[in-house]
This record gives sequence, C-alpha cells and structure tokens, in this order.
Amino acid sequence: MHMMRAFTNRRSRAEEIASVLAGADPIFVLGAWRSGTSAMRQLFCHQYGIPSYLEGHVWHTVFALQRHLDSTIEQLGGAQQPGIAGFAVLEITSREIVSRYAANLLEVHIEQLGTPRFLDKTPGHEAIHSVPLLAELIPNAQFIYMQRNGLENVQSQLRRFGSQSLRGACQSWKECMDAWELVRPALGERAITVDQGDFQSDTSGVARRIVEFVEPGVGRALEKTVDFFRNNAPEQTRAHSQSPPRLCDTGWDDYHQKMFVELCGETMRRAGYGFE
Repeated sequence: MHMMRAFTNRRSRAEEIASVLAGADPIFVLGAWRSGTSAMRQLFCHQYGIPSYLEGHVWHTVFALQRHLDSTIEQLGGAQQPGIAGFAVLEITSREIVSRYAANLLEVHIEQLGTPRFLDKTPGHEAIHSVPLLAELIPNAQFIYMQRNGLENVQSQLRRFGSQSLRGACQSWKECMDAWELVRPALGERAITVDQGDFQSDTSGVARRIVEFVEPGVGRALEKTVDFFRNNAPEQTRAHSQSPPRLCDTGWDDYHQKMFVELCGETMRRAGYGFE
C-alpha cells in the first residue's frame, strides 16, 4: 500500500510538473553586455506590464545541471558497471531531475512575479547556451536576442566597465554572437534577433517586429512601442545618421586594433558589420 501511494504521488507530481512547464510563457531577453537588453526589458515592463527582475542570472543553471548529470553518467560508464547499481544519478533519469528543477524555478518566478507571463533578462553567453534546453522544457517560451555592432559594443563595455580589458570585452561580445549563431536555427519562430542600431535607424520597423512577435495583432501596442524607442533610446556610440564605426577612429594603437581584428573580425563579417 505504501509503495502504491508513493507511486501515485510521484505520478501526480510528474503531471503537476508537466502542467507548470506547459503553462508558463516567459520571454527570455539575451545578448552581450551593453547590447540593448536593458532597453528591451524596460519596454516590456513599462509599456506592456510584463513583470521582470532587474536581471536573472539563474536560468543557465538548468543547463549547467543537465551538463553535470550527463558528465557524471558518462564518467560512471553507465548502469552496467559493477558496484554502482542503485546510484541515484542512474536510477532517476536526468530529464526528471532537470524538469523538476526547471518547474521549481518557474513556480518561484510565478509566485513572486504574480504571473506565468514574465520576462527574464540575462546578458552573457552562458544564458544563450542554455536556450535549446529551455525551449525544449518550456514549450511556450520565447527568446529575443539583442545584437550590436562589435566595435560599438566593445567601446561601450570599455566605457561602462572601467576594469574591463579590450581583450575581455572582445571575447565577451564574440562568445555571445557565436553562441547565438549556434543555437538560433533550432528555435524557428520562437526567437527573433533585434539589432540595437535599429532602435533609431528603423524605429517603426523594429517596433513592428517586436510587437508581432510577442503580441500578434498590431494596433495601439505598435504606437506605444514606437514612442518608447523614440523617447528611451539606449546608449549609442554614434548618431544613427553617421556611417558605421571604423577601427581607425577608435583611438586604439596598432596592437589593440590588431587584437580586435583577430578576436572579432570574422564574427563581425559573418554578422554583416563593416569596420575598416
């Protein structure tokens, strides 16, 4: 009787977890630091009333847990190895563990933010690498990747983060761009890429894309979005009417210009950004 009750409770909890994962529809805003993620968060919070923490930095732990379990199982060599039968990591499937963890995170967010429709803004490549798993676990999740010209982004990082080195800023931007290029194809219509430069150069166009992505049926929402971007444009390294930034205008010496080209040049070219 006790075992039957335990089995029933476990099945009931599994159904509850599946319901939590299927019932949530969060928006994940991703990108490199200084790429417009804060402006996107402000748009949804202030214009759409979608709640959010200032930043997240927690959802990538779902992916980290999955990687840890996969690595541990591989190191153990599977359940057929003598002496390890009955190990929890082998008896409980990694998907069950990860699903329960993700559902618990959702429940905490829903409880504290008051709705299953919330926004998470987390800059950095770790969050981007977690996207395919989050998309699989949370079927109604949507993803917005904020992108910015690498030369502008690196200069912005150096201004904002005084202790940041040029090499570190370059690697930070490149890691995010390369990670998004890797995960984007699997997301289909559940993701869009927004270039920060379009906030000013194509305000109506980028506003329409965002509205149609998160709120089909353009109307008052489009007007509010256009007004927001016109009145709350994120930091720009240059005026939108100016030509794209050039490496020779950065004030960097030859050593640091070569460093930028070496670290970011190929990624810049693949993204369609000129800099020379």
